[in-house]
This record gives sequence, C-alpha cells and structure tokens, in this order.
Amino acid sequence: MLEYPPHSQKNKIITIKKKPFIAFFCTYTPQEIILASGFRPQRVIPLGFDPSLANTFLDSNFCPFVRSILSWAIKQNQDNAMVPFILVNSCDGMRRLYDVMSYYFRDSFIYFLDLPRKRDRASEELFKSYLYDLKRSLEDFTGREITDEALQEAIRESNNFRTIFMRLDEMRKKQNINLSYYDFFKLIQDGTEGIKKIYGLYPNDFLIYDSHLITNQNQLGEKKKTLRILLTGSVLDNIEIIKIIEEYGGIIELADHCNGWRYYINKIDETNPNKIDAIVSFYLHKISCPRMMESVTREERLLEIITDRKIDGVIFYTQKFCDVSLFQIPLLREKIKSLGVLSLCLEGEFSDNISGQVRTRIQAFMEAIEFG
Repeated sequence: MLEYPPHSQKNKIITIKKKPFIAFFCTYTPQEIILASGFRPQRVIPLGFDPSLANTFLDSNFCPFVRSILSWAIKQNQDNAMVPFILVNSCDGMRRLYDVMSYYFRDSFIYFLDLPRKRDRASEELFKSYLYDLKRSLEDFTGREITDEALQEAIRESNNFRTIFMRLDEMRKKQNINLSYYDFFKLIQDGTEGIKKIYGLYPNDFLIYDSHLITNQNQLGEKKKTLRILLTGSVLDNIEIIKIIEEYGGIIELADHCNGWRYYINKIDETNPNKIDAIVSFYLHKISCPRMMESVTREERLLEIITDRKIDGVIFYTQKFCDVSLFQIPLLREKIKSLGVLSLCLEGEFSDNISGQVRTRIQAFMEAIEFG
C-alpha cells in the first residue's frame, strides 16, 4: 500500500548538521522553546526498555511508561551520553521520576516544568512565568539567547509540521488517499523523534509528489465493509495494536492519544507579537489530556466524533496504573454506551509484544460489533 519513506525522497541526499537533542516525554512540553534554543526536541517513547529495570528506584506499581523512561535514561547514562531532559508535572509518577533522575543524573540538564490543571486567566499567567523560567534555564545551559525571531521561526516550523498531518488526516477521512492508519501514525511518531524541518519533506510527498497514492472515489467500486474504530487513551506505546485492529477488519478513524491526534490537531497563533503568550495559549487550550480539569471538553469532542464519523466501536488503550486516565474511563464509557456504541478497555505495559490475550479480546470485540 505504502512505500516508506516515499519513493520521491529515496534518491535525495540531504546534508544537515544534526543538532544535539533534548529529550522530552509529554505533549505539553513547549517544543518551540527547545527549537529556538538551538537544540532539537526529541520525544522519547521508550518501547523495548524493560520497566522492571527501574524497580530498584521506583515502585513496581508505577506506570510502566514512567519506569520505561527511567530504564531508557539509565541505559543512556551508562553510555556516558549525559542526555538533557525536560520532564512535565503531568502526574505523581512523573514527579517521583524527577526526584530519582535529579539525584542520580546530576551531571545532566534536567528541568521539571510545572503545568496548571486549569485554563483560566490566572493559570495562563502562571504557566507563562514557568515558560519564562524554562527559557532562562535553557539560555544558561546553552549560553545562547532565545530571541523572538528564533521563537517565531520555531513556531512556523512546528505549525508547518502539524499542518501536513492535519491535511493527511482530512484526506484519509474523505477516503481519497490510500494510507493505512498504522503508516499514518508511524509518520507522526517518526516525525516527533526527528528533525521537523527536514522530516516534513517526507510526509509532504504524499500530498505533492506521490500521486499514485491518490484514489478516485468514483472508481473505487463496492468496498468491503469495515468497522470504524475510535482509539483513545494516554500515550500509545506499541503501534502494533493499530495493525492488529486493522487485521481483524477494523479501520482506525482517529487515535486520540497524546502522540497521535492530540499532537497535531491545533496550531500556534503566528500573528501574536508576544511569542511566549502564543505558546502559552496553544498548550493550555489545545485538546486536553485527562490530567486537566477541563478534560470534559475533550469528552464532548470525542462524543461528537463518534456521531459525526459514525464510529462503530471505541477502544480505550491506556497504560497500566495511569490513574488520571483510568479514573475517567467509567463515566465516558457510560456516555458512549448511551449512543449505542460498544467499547473495549485495554491496558498497555510498554512491552514489545502484544499478548495473545489482547489479540483475542480485540478479535472478540470486532465480532461483537459485526454480529451484535
């Protein structure tokens, strides 16, 4: 179905001095400030790093995402990489992770960014003060001033990156591009780990050069019935879960995860003369994750999507012990049930392998939708 990377880039040689990166782990990290500092923001999804390696430092009933981050950081430190990190105060697990990392990785730059839970005016002013402090800390770390011009360029670069994926998503929704959601999500994930300005050329090829991927709906003929699935939760660790859903006859209409739909759906106001104000407004008012008090807005948006896109089933996929997400699920499942839509709840453990039990539950769920 899809050549990856796109064929028109295969023979291109792009020469660029690779910037050092700052690792981040939360979608609320202001990547634009990192970019403007001269570093490359790299989101780390530490799949394949055994969470149990962190059990010496963190309790085993902590979120496996948090423990996998520490396992990854330990491995980096063993190689004397001294990777700089930015952590966000998204949950108690992340707070304890910062305690451990700031103690054991004292030679690395480790910044802990606080994040308000509300989106009112007072919260905006508070978050602005946090971002100015982050800006000063990065300037001290790099020895380089973060100018308004650098912030403007970083905002433009990030917006262009998000725009590409919004356009691709719209084309998928209209069924005029032959691109599976697995490949689409992989493009997003790879892009958050790479150099946006350069990497953006690759998915953009699907919009400009790769005309063979565009289909004419009038020539499609009768298509096999597929089940429209909404995938929602916290961070999506193993995207093989998408492939399994597609194998059992489902089509992912949208993956509402912090490294999926919620990452690219909004843009920063480039016309705002105060660049930090623009960044504050973007991050506090974008589609929220469950840890925010105004997450009811996200719930209402999801219910609209279920109706508008004629969703057949909803799969909740969140990390084990992720309390902020798990607490929200029962009420949201009741609202979904009132729409006559079935739902399934799965817990991830940051494992390379999808268990046979999970495969069986997905298969049974798809059959329940199709024959129920």
